[in-house]
Amino acid sequence: AAIYEFMFMHKTPVKVVITEYLKVADFFVQESQKGFLNAILEKASKISRIKNEWKRFLLPFMIFFVNLRFFIQN
Repeated sequence: AAIYEFMFMHKTPVKVVITEYLKVADFFVQESQKGFLNAILEKASKISRIKNEWKRFLLPFMIFFVNLRFFIQN
């Protein structure tokens, strides 16, 4: 959902989107994992706002595999 907001809802500031999702994450992840989630959202926000269409297409897959690797390790 955050990726969608980064890519298509440009009126919402990036920091607001990240803050909202970190608040929701309080219910699902440990405090030590929130830093990692914050880094993922920051990176996703930078990549998703670029104009190159093929990179925007690949972004959800990149985020999925990063998240998968993180949760497999923990």
